[in-house]
Amino acid sequence: RCPDKVFDDPGYSLGCTYTCKSGNPGDDTEYWGIYAEATVCVDLENGDPSKFNHIGTCENGKCVQYKGGNLEQVWHTLPALRGQFHDCPDQSSTYPVDNCLFICKKSYQGGKDGYFYGIYLDYNQCKFKGGPGQCRSGLCIDQEIAGKYPIEN
Repeated sequence: RCPDKVFDDPGYSLGCTYTCKSGNPGDDTEYWGIYAEATVCVDLENGDPSKFNHIGTCENGKCVQYKGGNLEQVWHTLPALRGQFHDCPDQSSTYPVDNCLFICKKSYQGGKDGYFYGIYLDYNQCKFKGGPGQCRSGLCIDQEIAGKYPIEN
């Protein structure tokens, strides 16, 4: 097994595990290790940014999404939503989106790639628990509530 380590590439870690080799001559086996607890991560289906499951933090080698009942209150304080990870240009969609966040992959000097997030613009339609919703600052909220509270400048 590889030693646990801190993720130091740009953006989110893609999952919470990594592979390494032992360094012993003749041993070509790939071993695995986990990133440090609370590392910000993204969970993508087969590593495809267009098939975004969730962002979260690493816990025991798994990328865990925040599941608290007070999501609206803590949204802007979640570690995975810090400004350093918002590096995709915001966009809109003519169709309701499943998630008001999306993931993009960017290449950096030294050949490193990083995963970052962007948001669908405010008022973009989204799917809120099977019904209509509206994107607000990257969070999908119930259309009924959104209609009562317009965004103030």
